[in-house]
Amino acid sequence: MNRKSLLASVAAVALTAFMTPCPASAQSATWINASGGSWNTAANWQDGILPDAATDAAINADGSYSVSVAGNNPLSRAKDVFLGTTSSDGLQKIAVSSATQNSTLFFDNMTIGSRGVFEYGNNSFMMGTGLVIVADGGVINRNNGGSQGSFHAHDIWVQQGGKWTIDTGTSQTIGNQTKTVVHVIDGEIDGDGAMEFNNNGSVTWLRGSGRIAVSKLALNDWNGNLWLGGTLTIDSSIVLTNANNANLTLTNGAAITVNGPYWQNKSGFFLRLFEGGTAATVTGTNAICLVSDTAGSNIRIGGFKQNGGTGSLTLAGSGTLDICQKLSDTSINVLSHLVPLNLQRDTRLWTTIENPAFMHPEGNFTLNVSGSTLLVDTNFVLRMHRGANSKLFVTNNAVLALRSGVFEGNGTATDYNLDVGSGSKGTLAILGVGTSVLRRSASTLPANYALTARLGANAVVDPSAGSILSLRDCRLAVAMTTPASWGWKIRGTIELQPDSFMEAMSTDLGRSVNVVNVGFGIAELRLAAPSGTTTATVSLWNAGAADNDGDSATDAALYVKTLDLSGLPAVATVSLAAGNGVTAGAQRVYYAKLVGGTAAQLDARFVALAPTATLIAIR
Repeated sequence: MNRKSLLASVAAVALTAFMTPCPASAQSATWINASGGSWNTAANWQDGILPDAATDAAINADGSYSVSVAGNNPLSRAKDVFLGTTSSDGLQKIAVSSATQNSTLFFDNMTIGSRGVFEYGNNSFMMGTGLVIVADGGVINRNNGGSQGSFHAHDIWVQQGGKWTIDTGTSQTIGNQTKTVVHVIDGEIDGDGAMEFNNNGSVTWLRGSGRIAVSKLALNDWNGNLWLGGTLTIDSSIVLTNANNANLTLTNGAAITVNGPYWQNKSGFFLRLFEGGTAATVTGTNAICLVSDTAGSNIRIGGFKQNGGTGSLTLAGSGTLDICQKLSDTSINVLSHLVPLNLQRDTRLWTTIENPAFMHPEGNFTLNVSGSTLLVDTNFVLRMHRGANSKLFVTNNAVLALRSGVFEGNGTATDYNLDVGSGSKGTLAILGVGTSVLRRSASTLPANYALTARLGANAVVDPSAGSILSLRDCRLAVAMTTPASWGWKIRGTIELQPDSFMEAMSTDLGRSVNVVNVGFGIAELRLAAPSGTTTATVSLWNAGAADNDGDSATDAALYVKTLDLSGLPAVATVSLAAGNGVTAGAQRVYYAKLVGGTAAQLDARFVALAPTATLIAIR
C-alpha cells in the first residue's frame, strides 16, 4: 500500500473506530471479587468463567481493587475489555506486573471508563491490534521504570478528560509494530517519563486536540517514524539523536504547538509535510536546534511533500530555530524541499569551525521570512540555487541579517533569488566588522546567471559600522522603483567586484549635499578586481526619474564618503556604465575622499565633492 492509500485508510479509522465504543460480543466474563486478585483465578469471575479470545471481560464491580496480570500466561486474554465504567463505585484497576519477566495481556479492544485505571510496568506487554479508549476520567499509568513495556500494535484514543501518565524514570517504547498505529490524544499524556518511537520503518501517528507533557519524545533508533497531526500542544522536549533516517512528519493540515525544545543531530527529516494540499503550521515558544555533527548526515527541515502535494509549512512562535553545522558538509539539505516554507520565528544558521558549512534547498523552493530575523552567521552559506526559481522573500518587518555569512543564488535578468521589502517593509542587515557576501552560486553557470537581489520600495539596508558587503557577480536592487526610500544608513563598506551591479538614488543633487537631501549614500565604495585586470566598470541602475540637474536626461547618482581603489591593479581604469532606465552619460558617482588610487584612473563622471559638502551618517 502506498502512503497516500495508507493515509486514507488510517483517516477512515479515525472517523469510525475512534468515534465508536468497543462493541459487546455475544459472550462475556464478569469480575466479581471486590477484594481484587489474579486474572487467571476462575473463582474471581462470575460462574467461574475465565475470559478467552472469544469472550469479553467486564471489570466494573463496585469497590476499589486491583486485578493482577503476571507472567506470559496464554490464559491472560480476552476479546474486548471493559474497565471501570461510569456506573461503578470506587476505583477498578488492571495491573500488568513488572515483577515478572514478560507479563502479557492479550486482547483486541479496551474501554477504560471514568472509574478505571490500567497500570503496567517494565517488561509488561499488551498484545493485540485493536483500539484502546481512555474515556473522561480514565487513566493509563506506565510505572516502575525501565524502557521495556508497551502496547504492541493497539491504536489508542485518549478522550478529553482522559489521561496517559508515564512516571519518572520510565520510558514508554512504541515500536516494532506490524502496522501503522494511531494515538489520538484529545486528553493528555503527562508525567516525567519519556516516549520513544522506533524502529525499522514502523510508524506512530499522534494526533488530536490535547496536550503531550512528558519529559521527552525521542526518536532514537533506526528508521523510526513519528507523524504529528491535528492541533496538539507538545510541552515536551523532542529529541532525534543516535538515529539514522528517523523522521518527524506533519500530516496534512496539522497545526501543532511545540513548546518543548527540539534537538536533532543525526540524519533524518524534521517537520516534513506528509501530504500536500493544505497548510501545516508549527508554533511554540522554545528553541528548535538542528545540529549536524557527522559528514553526510543530511539533516532536513521544511516542506517535503509526497504524491504531488501542494501545501506549505509555517514555523511560527517566539522561540529560536537554531541550525548548526558542526562539520563542513556540503551535502546538507536543511531547508528542503519543493513547497513553501514560511519562517515566522527567529532563525540562526551557523557553523562551529572555520570551514564553511552549506545549506542548499532542493527544487524550486520558496522561503518566506515574515516578521522575524533570519541570521546567516559566520562562515555559513545559504544557497538558493537548486531550482531555477528558488527564492527568499523578506517582508512584514522581517530581517535578513548577514554576519560574515554568504547568500548565494542563480537568478537571471528575468528572475531573482532575494526579494527584500516588496509589498511591506523588509531589512537587509549587515552585522559586525567582517565581510558578508552576496554572490553567484556557481562559476559553471552560463554568463547570464548571477545572484539577483530585488530591494523593493519598502526595503531598508542597514549596515553596521565597519561592516563590509561584498557583491560578487551580483545584481543588487534590480526592479527598485524608489531607491530614496531605502533608509540606507551611511555606515560600513560596499565592495563591488566585476560583473556586479548596484542601484543608485534616482536623483542627482550635485556636489553640495547634506543629510537633509541625501536619500542614498554609503560610507565607502570599494572596487576590487583580480590581479592583471586593466579596467573596472561601475554600472548604476535606475528605474527612471525626472531630470534634476538640467541636462535633459534621467538622472542616477551614488554618493559615497570614501572611494577606495586599493583592490584594483595600479594600471586599472574605472568607468561608469548605464544600467536599466539610465541614459548613457546621465549618471554620477560623488565621493568625498579617494584612497588607494588617483583621480587619473577615473572617468569624468566620478566627481569629487566640494570640501564644504557635509555627507554624514543618516540615523
